[in-house]
Amino acid sequence: MRALAASLMAVVVAGSATAQDRMSTATCEASWGIFSDAVGWSADELAHDAPRATEDGWCGIAELRWTGAFALDVQLADLRWRLGDPARLIEDGLPPRAIEATVGRIATWPDIGNPVRNYAYRLQGPQFEGAAALRLQWDGVAKALTLQDLSMDFGDLGAVKLTARASGVDLFDTEAMMRSAGTVALETMTLEVVSTGFLERYLALPLAQALLDPEGPAPEAQVAALVDRAKTALADLDGALLPDRSRTALEDALDSLPRPRGTLRVQVQAQEPLPVGRIVTDLLSMAPQDGPASLLEDYADRLRLGVNWSPLRGAQ
Repeated sequence: MRALAASLMAVVVAGSATAQDRMSTATCEASWGIFSDAVGWSADELAHDAPRATEDGWCGIAELRWTGAFALDVQLADLRWRLGDPARLIEDGLPPRAIEATVGRIATWPDIGNPVRNYAYRLQGPQFEGAAALRLQWDGVAKALTLQDLSMDFGDLGAVKLTARASGVDLFDTEAMMRSAGTVALETMTLEVVSTGFLERYLALPLAQALLDPEGPAPEAQVAALVDRAKTALADLDGALLPDRSRTALEDALDSLPRPRGTLRVQVQAQEPLPVGRIVTDLLSMAPQDGPASLLEDYADRLRLGVNWSPLRGAQ
């Protein structure tokens, strides 16, 4: 999963752009160079074809292979990106006004330093496989940053998509960014999870190792106990934060574990803009023993969670 996070980071930094923003090969090479330098990849752990401008005005790398981290061999195929106002990034070192990126395929294989076993692992197929997309746009007039799409598509196994909007974001220049760091406020955020097998395929082992006791009761009993504890925690939440209908939807989703089949949609709606910048600043200045959770509780009355669970028809 850390390899997946690293792959997503590559998508985010690499590349919605406006229609007139056609990328040139020079822009592609420059933007990719800035990202590579920021990440600090060494030449011996990264191999890819040269960034190029595509016929439809995007930047593209047909295939990228990254090794040497997390004991994994990570491959990205059909990596594409484009930027809104790329001169801000390339000439001024500022965030572009918009970023759009896609990866047609992300795949990982174990890389344990044994060429024979690595060869066998590749014959078995990827340990992880999916596609990714990102669309992020800054509105300089409204001072708003909109995450239009951050998604992972696991094919027949499901998908995850996140959208969000924050106000008080000023990326005009470095000084403006510093001033707005404490004024960023979350307005809305929506998470949609289509679960048709990816949770079991990719998360069952790490979650089982983290949450279940091999010397305890049967794993099935431990899972049932965890579900009951989660339901108890939901029951303690204020109705203003989690209305009854949303609470019931979450309980139904929990009952579908450990093999959920359906679509979970969670919307976080701020009744008043949630001052994310101020919260993060305060959290970073607090010692863990001072109870960061209590700080978040101070803002709970500004939030409302809307939850919907749509089970897959015919799922067991």
